[in-house]
Amino acid sequence: MAPSLSKLPPGPVTTKAFALISSAAVLYWLHYSLKVKPRTKLKDEVKFVVGGNGKSTNKQKIEVNSDFLRSLRSIIRILVPSICSKESGYMLLVASCLMLRSICDIWMIHNATLIESAIISRDYNTFKNYLVDLFVSMPTISLVNNMLRYSLSTLKLQFRSRLSNHLYTNYLKGFTYYKMNNLDNRISNADQLLTQDVDKFCDSVVDLYSNLSKPTLDIVIYVKGLT
Repeated sequence: MAPSLSKLPPGPVTTKAFALISSAAVLYWLHYSLKVKPRTKLKDEVKFVVGGNGKSTNKQKIEVNSDFLRSLRSIIRILVPSICSKESGYMLLVASCLMLRSICDIWMIHNATLIESAIISRDYNTFKNYLVDLFVSMPTISLVNNMLRYSLSTLKLQFRSRLSNHLYTNYLKGFTYYKMNNLDNRISNADQLLTQDVDKFCDSVVDLYSNLSKPTLDIVIYVKGLT
């Protein structure tokens, strides 16, 4: 039985219409993609903060620029008021412990290399001597690690005490407490800022100091050893 449906042969009109429809779809997709991406990026970069009058104001992201460095320098002056302060002494203790830690690391690497060479050469007496040296040096290395941990925790505590005293002194001076809680809504959760945020900030400052000092001391020791 012959099929009842007939197929139209593809002519030039049908091909042109298909090409036009495809081109229009591609152009619409490109236009939509270019239009949506800037809006998404703008939403990520800009945050809206609702003030007390109900109006939304734009707030830019915090960047590491001259203003940030100026603010950080003013806070560092509060944390370390002078060279003869207690905080400066603990910073010097941290630097000394980091230097001793680097020296211990270099010695352990050198001793491990000598032990491996003794194993390869099958020299039992040399292997025994270097292994005994490693066991004897373990208490000293452990003492250096604990001293470093103690100095870091004490420096964090000193920074936290210094910054908390400064903030609480200004927070409770005059009508500052009343103005911040009733008249000025730019600072919210002042109690959290004075406790948890100060704690996290001081920990970050001490960690930054140790993370910058250790590689610098390692480079100085390695360069001196190579020369």
